[in-house]
Amino acid sequence: MRERKVSPGDVCERRMSISTELDAFFYPESIAVVGASADPRKTGHALLNNLINYGYTGKICPVNPNADEILGLRTYKGLGDLPQAIDLAVFTIPVAAVVETLRTTPKISIKAAVVHSGGFAEAGDEGKRLQAELLALARERGMRIIGPNCMGVMCIETRVPWARRATFPEVSGSVSVVSQSGGGGGSLVNLADQRGIKFSKIVTIGNESDITVIDCIDYFSSDPNTRIILVYLEGLRDGHRFVEVVRRVAAEKPVIVYKIGRTSEGGKAAASHTGSLAGSIEVYDGVFKQTGVLRGPGIDPVLDYLVAFSSVWLPRSELVGPRIGIITGPGGPGVATVDACVEAGLEVPDITTTTKTCLAEQIPGATLANPMDMADFSLVARLKEKNPYGIMTGLMDQDDNIDMIAVVGPGEANPEGFHDVLLDINETCRKPFVVIWPSAGKVVDECKRSLEKYNVPLFMTPERAAAAMSVLMQYKQLTRPIEKKTPVESTPLSKSTLELIGKAIGQANSENRLMLTEYEAKQIFFLCDIPVNEGALVSSTEEAIEYFHDLSRPVVMKVVSPQIIHKTDAGCVKLNVQEEQDVVQSFDELVANAKRYDPQADIHGILIQESIEASAVEVIIGAYRDETFGPVLMFGLGGVFVESIRDVTFRAVPLTVADSVAMVRDIRGYGVLKKAGVSEVNLASILLKVSALVEQFEEIQELDINPLFADTKGAIAIDARILLAACRT
Repeated sequence: MRERKVSPGDVCERRMSISTELDAFFYPESIAVVGASADPRKTGHALLNNLINYGYTGKICPVNPNADEILGLRTYKGLGDLPQAIDLAVFTIPVAAVVETLRTTPKISIKAAVVHSGGFAEAGDEGKRLQAELLALARERGMRIIGPNCMGVMCIETRVPWARRATFPEVSGSVSVVSQSGGGGGSLVNLADQRGIKFSKIVTIGNESDITVIDCIDYFSSDPNTRIILVYLEGLRDGHRFVEVVRRVAAEKPVIVYKIGRTSEGGKAAASHTGSLAGSIEVYDGVFKQTGVLRGPGIDPVLDYLVAFSSVWLPRSELVGPRIGIITGPGGPGVATVDACVEAGLEVPDITTTTKTCLAEQIPGATLANPMDMADFSLVARLKEKNPYGIMTGLMDQDDNIDMIAVVGPGEANPEGFHDVLLDINETCRKPFVVIWPSAGKVVDECKRSLEKYNVPLFMTPERAAAAMSVLMQYKQLTRPIEKKTPVESTPLSKSTLELIGKAIGQANSENRLMLTEYEAKQIFFLCDIPVNEGALVSSTEEAIEYFHDLSRPVVMKVVSPQIIHKTDAGCVKLNVQEEQDVVQSFDELVANAKRYDPQADIHGILIQESIEASAVEVIIGAYRDETFGPVLMFGLGGVFVESIRDVTFRAVPLTVADSVAMVRDIRGYGVLKKAGVSEVNLASILLKVSALVEQFEEIQELDINPLFADTKGAIAIDARILLAACRT
């Protein structure tokens, strides 16, 4: 049993420490380039050259034992020869030389270090040893490290560049990036740059020997120049801290993640449905929803999200809503935009009568509906005489039925005129808007590049624009708390309950059993105040008949054995048992089937229970211990087809009340639950009880309640299993 407590004071102190220590990477007053070189082919030369050419104004200290001057700068023989304390040292020398330099250099003050060199932990056992020594030496000096095996940091405000980047942004922006991949992160930044995205800070984190991706997210949360955070994520080492940090950060700033490694094998053979359903990306997606993170399913969507948040959300977030007003010249693309918006979960409502009247007066013949169609496409050629886009946008801007506006471009017709119209709209439109311009060509592309400089949100297709607008709504919903007056309550397990559960788990451990029987599992769930179809465990036909007469007909009979997990597959379940002679026959058949399925199985007896009418909706609640996030809960539609339907969602433990309600609402089948009148309060309450159980007992490796019958009256566990972790000696 375990109780985890995080002191608010500890969290606050750590945040202050991270903020202070990472400042040295982004706002250094002095930079030492260890491995500075006159050879243009080397990283040490490229970095030194970029520092000079891109306008870094702090003290630059090249370090090279074989040179007196490089690129016009006095060069120092070693770190010990530097005339002053250094804020940031960038190591571009080979792996062994990095460690040797720190080992033999006098302990001058260096606040932070970026280690470009590869060949550390990623290269095998010797590299791991060198990385451990590097970290120990850094800690002796009080020096923080980014890397090794990374491209380093870039800060646009202070003109701190990467070594291997041919250009440097002229102006800083609101997006900061942390990437676990140097090449991947660099490519993503280049593509974003082409879409007009403006950056504040960019970090490639490498091996994360010291500073981690979570540290950088935490730092960006308090950085006033960062308003949007982009994460290029391979994986996490500390899932608990990720949840703790990102839940807080995403409530204030959008956190967009591009997750690679999405297809890692997650459907390995497992003792529970939960274990087999919990693939890597499914669990990550559940945690992202839990913490308010937005995962882009590919690079193009990630870029679209950045455009939407930079150009739509930041200037007009309070007005973002689901009701889209569409303005078009060509009719077909307007209809395509309607389809894309509806398919993305947005609404395309009718415009008000007032808007229709004004539109008819100002553009005779225009379609008096949503989408607004100017009808006379020849107006596009005469935008300077009469501006239908401006008129229609102005009317949508005043329409009470509309939250956001989508302006569909005219293709290749009069691109310069459309460009000028959009600049006017960008200045005057009060509501959030996007531009869909499904066209290309020399003039169109030049106009688009110009518009991006003015933060006009451009999208190539209706589908991409609709997805971007939809993700703005998703973020608004993720960061908006569940209704404060929800009747769901979280009640901790009592001391006596914990003792009884611990005793049951201890008994199984003493018998070297990893799997609790259904009867034992249901006893534990009953102790957690989760309704169960408990029944009686009988060991003979006589006991079965005796108990049968006390039950309502029909009954269910099941084999209880730690070795037989999936009882239906083993022929170890009998349904709809109506008569006394059926009880005897079923008892004998179940025992025979169990012995045939597993001759070594330890049969504890036969569980006999009343049948529960199957008019209820079958759901599943499960839990398992994830390598990254620890105990994770699952909820979804259940029954025998749970693994083929795969309508499930995940969240990390401990659950909040809001998490539990969000899980119930998150599945595709939520409409089925609502239609059947199932109480989400009951389901959310059971999720909280299971969360408390697996949080308290780290001995529980996996568990399932499947099916859990849920209806208007409540919910009851029909079948259950608990798998224990291997005992630690």
